[in-house]
Amino acid sequence: MRRFLSIIGLALAIIALIVAAYVAYVYLSYHRIPDNQMWAFDVEETDAVPLGKDLTAVTFNIGFGAYVPEYSFFMDGGTESRAFSMQDATNAVNGAMELAKSFNPDFVLLQEVDIKADRSYRVNQLNLVKRKFPEFYTHEAINYDSAYLFYPLTDPIGKSQAAIVTSSRFPMSAFTRRSLPMPTDFSKFLDLDRCYTVSEIPTKNEKTLCIYNVHLIAYGGSTDIATAQVQMLLDDMEERAKAGDYVICGGDFNHDLLDSFAIFNGEGHTLPGWAHPFPIDLIPDGITLLNEYTNVEDKDEDLIPTSRDANKPYTGPEGHTLVIIDGFLVSDNVEVKSIENIDAQFEFSDHNPVVLRFRLIDDPAPAP
Repeated sequence: MRRFLSIIGLALAIIALIVAAYVAYVYLSYHRIPDNQMWAFDVEETDAVPLGKDLTAVTFNIGFGAYVPEYSFFMDGGTESRAFSMQDATNAVNGAMELAKSFNPDFVLLQEVDIKADRSYRVNQLNLVKRKFPEFYTHEAINYDSAYLFYPLTDPIGKSQAAIVTSSRFPMSAFTRRSLPMPTDFSKFLDLDRCYTVSEIPTKNEKTLCIYNVHLIAYGGSTDIATAQVQMLLDDMEERAKAGDYVICGGDFNHDLLDSFAIFNGEGHTLPGWAHPFPIDLIPDGITLLNEYTNVEDKDEDLIPTSRDANKPYTGPEGHTLVIIDGFLVSDNVEVKSIENIDAQFEFSDHNPVVLRFRLIDDPAPAP
């Protein structure tokens, strides 16, 4: 008996040592990606963005090719941690890009694009994007570079490197990655290293079109951090708008943009933690939050959500949490022609794309 107990004790000690070593590995491997990284490029004057011409931008969180309708994610209460297969991860991204391409875009803003991740079977989804838009100028910023995360134990999500990606029909003169405020507690291991990017694109009147691509916090749970992220983003946008540049920001804000949750889901339900109410009062003068349904309160029945819950497979709107968390903000010198949430039935992602059609107003004067 003593020998048996000694063996059990030794086994437990080894397990404890392995667990301690793994925890140390995760903590020591954690790092924030450096802030304010910038890449500069030479641009010919003839390649500048024209003024007064219809242009199109699409924002789409492609969910690392995993979130087909049958998929549910363990961190949202579902069952899966990885895409169903390598082929599924490839097919979903290709399908999402074909959908984006169908809008004849000039700018494509993507979130959750895996570059080398176990959760998507190491499919380089950035290369898939580039193949679908070979004539575009495409740049990425890493917002997830994690250690091997051994959870859930039955099918670990593993090690991930993912990016937000901006593709432009017009060449960029600069591309900058900005790190957003993040939690400092344990929740920092469960979320992306949140950031936004700024693509600076010359225009015909020697101003700059600044295309922001953003993916704000989801799992941190702190409204203070969420608000600080929005404040940093808006401060940056306001500074560029006041300088007279054109400013367009698109992406996954992980905020309920226009009180859509109550409309989709009815009164009395609790807004999920991944969809904070957007702090409208922080939006500065000269910047407008857009949505297809702005000032169209009498058409609630026509609302199209941009995000679904992922705690169970998607079988249609009934019984699912739906919300609008993807969209655009623009400066006053951008003339909005239309904005549309696309009803893609969440075929390729747990998000639907949003399409913005706009023009750049000629000779904009700097804001006072």
